[in-house]
Amino acid sequence: LGMPQAAVAKLDDAASMVHMMNANTFTGSAYLVKDGEDAAAIAEELHTNIMNRQWMCGFPDKLVIFTIDNQIVSAFGALDLIDNFKEKVIAAYPDAVLTVESDIVTA
Repeated sequence: LGMPQAAVAKLDDAASMVHMMNANTFTGSAYLVKDGEDAAAIAEELHTNIMNRQWMCGFPDKLVIFTIDNQIVSAFGALDLIDNFKEKVIAAYPDAVLTVESDIVTA
């Protein structure tokens, strides 16, 4: 799901949603950050780890990462699905901060 191994100890809980035909079409995750840990810094670790991946099949188009208090919500996948997901998160969580919005460029 993209969370680097070193950051896992900074989390209390996590959940995910993955497209059943191709994970690169849509993968979403939510992380509960332990008290005292910096959610924005962990979100940046997540961002770096996802962007450094080598994709095997069905390259995702876009990545978004939100921070909401001590929570991180991320999703990557097809452009239309991620844009829709972004709109829904913003509507449901007015305090959400869009920490990352990035195209995924494959080399």
